[in-house]
Amino acid sequence: MTSLHIQKRKLWRNAGTTAAIKVLGAGLTYAMFTIVAKSMSVQEYGYFSASFSMATLFCHISLFGQSQFLLRSLPQIEDNDDHIAAAQLRRSHFIWIFGSFFSSIAIGIYIFLSSGSHIYSTIALTLAMGWADMQLHALRGRGYVFYAFSNRDIAWRLAVILGVITFYVGNVNFDAERALWLSAVSLGILTLVQSMLDRKGNVWRRGVKFYNVSTFEIKAYASYWFGAVMSAGMPNLSTILIATTLSVRDAGIFFACLKTAQAMQFLPSSMTLVAAPQLSRGFGRGDISSVKSVVRYIGVFAIISSAIILSFIAFFGEDILAFFGDGFEEGYPILLILIFGYTLSSACGPTIGILSQSGKPGIMNRITFLVNGISIIMLPLFATIWGSIGVAIAFSLSVSVTHILIWMWIWRNMGFDSSVLSVFKN
Repeated sequence: MTSLHIQKRKLWRNAGTTAAIKVLGAGLTYAMFTIVAKSMSVQEYGYFSASFSMATLFCHISLFGQSQFLLRSLPQIEDNDDHIAAAQLRRSHFIWIFGSFFSSIAIGIYIFLSSGSHIYSTIALTLAMGWADMQLHALRGRGYVFYAFSNRDIAWRLAVILGVITFYVGNVNFDAERALWLSAVSLGILTLVQSMLDRKGNVWRRGVKFYNVSTFEIKAYASYWFGAVMSAGMPNLSTILIATTLSVRDAGIFFACLKTAQAMQFLPSSMTLVAAPQLSRGFGRGDISSVKSVVRYIGVFAIISSAIILSFIAFFGEDILAFFGDGFEEGYPILLILIFGYTLSSACGPTIGILSQSGKPGIMNRITFLVNGISIIMLPLFATIWGSIGVAIAFSLSVSVTHILIWMWIWRNMGFDSSVLSVFKN
């Protein structure tokens, strides 16, 4: 059996595992956010949504690109070089701790100046999210697909759901503050246990040494950090902006729509997630035919999954939002706009993965900076004119146009089509 056939079998096997986790994870994500929403008023859920979005944004700021760097660098380390992998992981942890210190200060100042609350719980959730994200990407880079995603996508969601049920059974008032602390503490404990059980990449063990950081790595950190922050900026800034300029109730409804739309993307994203190490190896060997093959398989998956998602949302969108509680079905037009933007981006193929794993994050960053920069400027204007609908339009334009421009760049400069149209080409 040729190496290409072995690669395809491994891709589909891992894709099946990831798809199964994402199916379960999407359901648990929806269940987690709906059960949190049902346990409090729409107003209180708006406060939770704004703080959750802030934690998500600042977790990427604090990481300084370490997650994406580990995902690209670890697949290129030989299996028997555990000491090198462990050294990279430990160094990334120290960089993240350094970044978290300044992120915590920024969160505290922002919340204090905006006369808000939940400072400490938001900081705690930021730390837990950053650590979990780095651990997930490190395990993905080493090929442990199920182990990587099961912690955050399954175990954490279940922990929060069980926590909310415990508060309910105990007849304890559940508000945004308790929801944030529950999310932060449960994710932190699960990530700690996961990191200690990781024998080969355990950063807690003795004998792990550092090595010098090259100029190339510093540039890679900066590029990946910039790209991650820009990608996380729009969805989280959208929710924060609505909470600041409109109302926290509108922010809660928008957040419910956003999380529903993101959960609906588990099928298109599963193939892209699992294909990242395959793309890295293909580009590392200079095997473009292997890269094209992976892209075509992703295209098949994207066509099928997108058709299923669009049909499901068209018929049951309002019913899905109603699970969050009374009043959330008002966001159905917002959900349709968000899903449309995500569908267009999925049709362009694994654009971000191709540029990231081919060592061209600079191109991705320039396009992302241009589109997201314009979109961020548009956000307050659209919010003033059309309210939450305007924010959804600006967000969907940002998501879709970014991937369309990257798809065009790949076609012109790398010589192949990354979109779903590649399925119909030789």
